[in-house]
Formats: sequence, structure tokens, C-alpha cells
Amino acid sequence: MNKKPPKKTILKRRATSSTESVAKLKQKIAAQARALELAAEERRATSEILRMIAKSPADLQLVLDAIAESATCLCDAADAVVWRVDGEVLSQAAHFGPIAIQLARGEGHSITRDSPNSRAVVDRETIHVHDLRAAIAEFPLSKNRGIASGLRTVLVTPRPDFRGDPCAWITALQKRQCPPGC
Repeated sequence: MNKKPPKKTILKRRATSSTESVAKLKQKIAAQARALELAAEERRATSEILRMIAKSPADLQLVLDAIAESATCLCDAADAVVWRVDGEVLSQAAHFGPIAIQLARGEGHSITRDSPNSRAVVDRETIHVHDLRAAIAEFPLSKNRGIASGLRTVLVTPRPDFRGDPCAWITALQKRQCPPGC
């Protein structure tokens, strides 16, 4: 007693299924295009840093400046700062972007757990603070440093050096606005 559905119904189902398949394929193609675009941007940033190293291998400052600029562009950040870990002090090594930094190049501050930058050094892991204002209890030094400068979002990543020190440098990416939904 199984009745076959009318031919019109079968064709309608196939058309709907085909439309959904085409939509899924378009989404996959768009995602792959974005991935290729990001990969090309990463290659351009890496190429720029390598060009600076080749141009003047003895001038570390040019390389650090290129890293800060490339990180800003690659991560769509407003600003980037490269900090050098000097024992118990974080010293500003390079800066790119419009956000004012309270410390001049070469100046530093003590490493504690009270700021995202220092926390990344102490914990030796990436620290991402979506909203500094909401995290003021966890990072009290950010009130006078970051928030006073207009920062809202910070991503800090420790970087090793060539001798194998797992946290000789940190790169801090900064934005003045929170990401959506924070």
C-alpha cells in the first residue's frame, strides 16, 4: 500500500535539495577564499619582516618595528607594541599605531600579574582581554596604563628568542573598541 508521491512533489524536493547544495557550496567557496586571503596576508607580513632582516641584519630595531607594523595589519588591530623581557622588567622595544604609550622606547615597568602584558610573561601563555574595563579587578594596573590611553581590548602573546628562552619578547595587540558581544 505504499503509494509513490506524485512526480511534481519529487521534482520539487530535488529542486529544493539542489538549491540547498548550491548554497552550501557557495559558503564553502567563500570560506576557502577568506582562508586563501588570510594566508596571502600572512605571507606578505612574513616577507616584509624577512626583507627587513636581510636589509640590515645588524639593526634589530628595524626588525622589531616591522614586526609591530605587520602584527597590526595582519591582526586588524589599532596598535601593536613589542616588549622585551629584561629580567624582572618589561621594556618597550617597538610600537606601531596611534595609541599613546606612556613609556618611551627602552623604558620599562616591573613584571607582576596585575597587567595583561606582565601576566603573559609570568604565565608564559597568550592573554586575551576582551574588555579591560570589565577586567579591572583582575588587571588593576590597566586602569592607569591601558584604560587611561583608551584601550578596551588587548591580546598579548609571549615570543621565544633564538637561544630558546620561551618568553624573551611579548607582542601586545590593542584596540579601542570591544569586539561585538563583549
